[in-house]
Amino acid sequence: MLHVFNGREIWFQKLGPNYKSLEKCDLGQGVGSLNGVADTFPKFFEDTSKTMTLKERLIHCIKSIQGFSSSSISSNERIQQNIFSILMWLNHINGDQ
Repeated sequence: MLHVFNGREIWFQKLGPNYKSLEKCDLGQGVGSLNGVADTFPKFFEDTSKTMTLKERLIHCIKSIQGFSSSSISSNERIQQNIFSILMWLNHINGDQ
């Protein structure tokens, strides 16, 4: 359950070169709409012209909003732990945030 709590905290934490939270990340239900979002993947996103998994979309947001590079995401264990925690949290959300 710790990962679920940490995922929520990490989502709202300002991180990365751009010092931004992930609150503006659109996971396909509109910015800020997260309830049940994990059940909607994989999903096609017009902004990338790709069908993405939840993890792929999350990484897209980490790169585009927070400014992390692909290499820093793949080589940084802390970022990988953050991704895991956010995914756990998003999969846990049912009716409340």
